[in-house]
Amino acid sequence: MPKRNVYLDDDLDADVRTLGISLSPICQAALRREVEVQRRLAQVPASTRATAERLIQARAEENAKDYQEGITVGTQWAEKKASWWELARFERSRSGQLPDLIPLPEEHSLRWALFDHFHRQGADVEPHDFDRLDDDRAFDKGVIEGAAAVLGAVRPLVEGLSEKDSS
Repeated sequence: MPKRNVYLDDDLDADVRTLGISLSPICQAALRREVEVQRRLAQVPASTRATAERLIQARAEENAKDYQEGITVGTQWAEKKASWWELARFERSRSGQLPDLIPLPEEHSLRWALFDHFHRQGADVEPHDFDRLDDDRAFDKGVIEGAAAVLGAVRPLVEGLSEKDSS
């Protein structure tokens, strides 16, 4: 498999290292999406290419906004409402990846936090609308990443205290 270099600014590099994020699968996924976008754009007649590019940009901006909102919601839920067992579902796998799909049973506090969040915004939602998180959706991906970041930060503290309690 060929290797490529990816340059990161110092702050981003520090965050990636601190959070233990594996660059390769994330970069590969992002590049696959961009290759697909460029292939599709190449097939669009020149007369509509500008419209397609504008819509792609608008969608990317909306996804970025949704992702950031998801991070906020996921972080707040993890910090204020999550039980240890609920939060542990956001564990990264050995490859550094988070699960693609996280089921939220009816009693899961995140299901209710999501319902409250959208209900307060005036959305016509029901609790059963939040039965899972899917990292293909920008908001959900943000929720997953926000919760995983909190788990990564508190895990050493919680496990350290648990070890002291058992000794």
